Amino acid sequence: MAGAGFPTLTNLNLEYTTRNLWKHTIRDQVLMQNPLLAKLFLAKKINWQGGKSITQPMAVADMKSLVQNYSMGTPLTAGRKTLLSNVYFGWKWKTLPVVITAEELLQNAGGSETAPADYAVFLNKVAQRSIREDLRDDAYGAVEIGADTTERFQSIRQALDHDATYGHLTRATTVTNKWWQSASIDEAYTDQDTAVACSIDHFDKSMDAIHRYETDEPRNLLLVVGESLYRSLRSWCRAKSIHTNPGPLTKFFFQSFMLDGVEVVADPVLRNSQITDAHLWWFLLDVNTWELRVHPKRSFLFTGFTDQTQFTNGADELLARIFLLGNLVCWQPNANLWRSNVTS
Repeated sequence: MAGAGFPTLTNLNLEYTTRNLWKHTIRDQVLMQNPLLAKLFLAKKINWQGGKSITQPMAVADMKSLVQNYSMGTPLTAGRKTLLSNVYFGWKWKTLPVVITAEELLQNAGGSETAPADYAVFLNKVAQRSIREDLRDDAYGAVEIGADTTERFQSIRQALDHDATYGHLTRATTVTNKWWQSASIDEAYTDQDTAVACSIDHFDKSMDAIHRYETDEPRNLLLVVGESLYRSLRSWCRAKSIHTNPGPLTKFFFQSFMLDGVEVVADPVLRNSQITDAHLWWFLLDVNTWELRVHPKRSFLFTGFTDQTQFTNGADELLARIFLLGNLVCWQPNANLWRSNVTS
C-alpha cells in the first residue's frame, strides 16, 4: 500500500533541506564568525584553487647592489644575485561526519514537512559551529601549532614564531632566512615573549615594526586581541581623547574600533579559560599578506546521506560527511607581528 512503508519522501526532504541550508549559510555561520576569516573574505583573500600544493616563488633579495653609477667611457659591470626562493604549503584535510540514527529520523518524521525541516536546521547549526570552532582552533594553534608536517591548518602563531619552520623554510632569529621572519620590535627577534604593558606606545612601536618592510598591496591592518587587552587599549584611547569609530567587523557582531587606520577587534576565544595564556596574545596582522586557500573539490562539501544498514555490521543510521581541503597561509610574515606576553 502506498505510503505505508518507510517515509522515503520525508527522508529525501530532510537530506535536501539539510544540504541546501548548509550551502546557503556556510559563509555567514562559519567564515564571518571568525575575525581573521571575515577580514580575508572582505578583502577577497579566500581563494578557491586546486593544485599539487599551495606554492609561490618569493623574492629573497633585490638587485640594488648591482646598480652601477657611471660616466661615459667607464666599463660597465655585470653581475647576478639569487632572487627567488620557492615557498610551499601542503594541503590540510578535514572531515566531519553527520549522523542521523533511525530513531531520530522516525521521531522527526511527523505527519508534515515541518519537523524534518526543523531537524535540518538543528543539524546545520551543530555542524557549522563545529567547523567554525575547529577552524578558529587551527588559526590560533589551540590543538596543535600547525606545522608544515602536521595535519591541521597552519596557525598564525606558526607563521609568526621567530624560531619556527614555515613554508618549509627554517628560521632562526637574524641568522637564517631573516627575510621570512615576522616583524620584531627590537629588530633582534628576541622580544616575542618579553612582558610588555598594553599601551598606545606599544601600539605605535608595533606599527613601526611592521612598516619597516614594503608590501605589494596597500596595508589592510587588523589587531586581534582578547577581551582584557581590547578594553585596556580602548581605555587608553579615551584617556588620551583619541577619537575612534566602529570598525567594519561590528556589522558581524564583533567588538571593534578603528585606531590610526587599524581595526582593533576583540576575539572572545582569546581568554585564559579557552587557550592557555591566549589573553596575553597580540596579533597585528596585514590581512593582504594572508590567504585562506580552499580546494574547489573539497570546498565545505556536504555529501548525501548513506543508509548504513546496507553494509555488513552497519548501524541503523544515515551518514553524511562534510569535507574541507585547504590551508591558512601568510605570504609575507615580516608585515605582521605577534607578541605573546602583553598585559593589561
